[in-house]
Amino acid sequence: MLGRFFGLFRAVSLIDGMIFNYWIIKHADHYYDWIFLSIGLIFLFGFMIMCFMLKEGEYPPVPLVEEDLRRGGFFSMAKVYFRECFTNSYYLWVFALLTIGGAAFAPINAFSLLYAKSLGMTTEAYGKWIFWTYVCSLALAYPLGSLVDRFHASAWDSPWDPSCR
Repeated sequence: MLGRFFGLFRAVSLIDGMIFNYWIIKHADHYYDWIFLSIGLIFLFGFMIMCFMLKEGEYPPVPLVEEDLRRGGFFSMAKVYFRECFTNSYYLWVFALLTIGGAAFAPINAFSLLYAKSLGMTTEAYGKWIFWTYVCSLALAYPLGSLVDRFHASAWDSPWDPSCR
């Protein structure tokens, strides 16, 4: 079910990107400040709705071990934090690969519009082409999420999963 949820979540972001690239990006050269401010206000509105609708659950009492750690001070708590976070190689690999992927795509995302302009393409034409790539991605979002649910990673032994060793 998580794959389908993420597919639908991705579909919402693709639809937002389609709206922006088809109708709004062509005005970015002249109305950049207003577009930026509008996006910020929409995000603030959505974030505030999320915060007000959040319901906290019931949690068990904190174990006494944590009280002993607090008495030990900052360094004893930091030692536990680093041991729990950085000794599992699976998570080290995940964060390393996410960082490398982000670094690989950052120049593409940051400079694609400038590159399109250097080719003589208008901002409007660039937005329309991106719109059509998002249409293709939207058509694939839910089916790929369903495939992830059907053939999920836990079906096979992962060399990075400590429980498989």
